[in-house]
Amino acid sequence: GRGLPGRVWSIGDPAWIEVLEDDPNFPRIDIARRHGLVSAFAFPITVEGAILGVCEFFSKTQHPPDGALIDVGRSVGNQMGQFIERKRAELERDGAQRYQAFLAEASTILSSSLDYQVTLDSLARLCVPFMGDWCSIDILDEGELVRVTVAHPDPAREDLARQLQRKYPPQDNRTADTERVLRGESVLYSEIPDELIAASVRDPDLLDIVRQIGLTSAIVVPLTARGRTGGILTLLSAESGRHYGLQDLRLAEDLGRRAGL
Repeated sequence: GRGLPGRVWSIGDPAWIEVLEDDPNFPRIDIARRHGLVSAFAFPITVEGAILGVCEFFSKTQHPPDGALIDVGRSVGNQMGQFIERKRAELERDGAQRYQAFLAEASTILSSSLDYQVTLDSLARLCVPFMGDWCSIDILDEGELVRVTVAHPDPAREDLARQLQRKYPPQDNRTADTERVLRGESVLYSEIPDELIAASVRDPDLLDIVRQIGLTSAIVVPLTARGRTGGILTLLSAESGRHYGLQDLRLAEDLGRRAGL
């Protein structure tokens, strides 16, 4: 309800301000004065009654409300909403096709060999950069987590990760969230605040390195089969700035189940 766009959003209909100076709910009045703006008009972008956005127009001359223009705004807003919805549907369809192609390739990799070292290494390399900047896979070996593979598009960073895992094995950095995943739960971090990194990494030297990597988002899923968890798949976003959502989590969980089998 705040300002012109908030007002349009709340009422779901166009709004007209003949004199911005006289309007009690226009927080941007100082900017309007600076640029000589006098009147304003806005309409909602809608589809099937849902508001997707607001379009605003400003004039340097005073205009009283124009009923015909308000009707045009409603019509244009509806057409814009339909266009946006069509584009969203196209993107979702394209994304679904890409995900299915990815899972099909993953299934081919997973059925190509019974040597899990080779197979999981190939799987991790398939995951970057399609699903993240980093991918690591750990397996449970007599109750201890052992890192099988780590992948990054940059070989130098990959080598750094291998050096770090020798010095700081995943077994030594098991957290409460690690135990959750080993119980069969997935963990999604849409954002990775510094407090989370500090709580997850106990060694101060390793903490400095992890901070330098600049992680932005993460997904950790179990490798499950027949009700048992045999390991963990971790996807990390860093330099790409990607932030994972529920669709990414579902894809990772599907991948985890296939890898578990």
